[in-house]
Amino acid sequence: ASDPDWMDEQLTNLVKIFKSETMMTVEQVISGFAINEKCALIHNANETCTTNRPWRPCGTPSLDTNAHLFQLRKEHRQELTKASSECWKELRSKLAELARMRHSVEDSLLSLETLANRLDELSNSPNNCRQLHFPTAT
Repeated sequence: ASDPDWMDEQLTNLVKIFKSETMMTVEQVISGFAINEKCALIHNANETCTTNRPWRPCGTPSLDTNAHLFQLRKEHRQELTKASSECWKELRSKLAELARMRHSVEDSLLSLETLANRLDELSNSPNNCRQLHFPTAT
């Protein structure tokens, strides 16, 4: 767990999870509102229906299709913004936690390297090195 590549791998996995969860949330919101399907139906109706008098907004938002679709698009955009914001907050907290873990691991690694260097110095120095005698079991 003290390998810097491990931290990079964890960060990459965290970003992949964020992207997949965000895309799933976006797909759920889009399928819930189905605005694109309604726009396509209106466009198809405008292209294929023939009438002497073209459709015009009446000015009453409850009866005006464009006003209705505008409100749906606005709600859709708000839902997407909210979902993205929630995912970003979650990712930001996980990134902060991962950064703290990375600093901790780097500090531990630095301490271990310092100890290893000190041990090498002591083992290579004839003045500071003592022979250790371990008692043998009889």
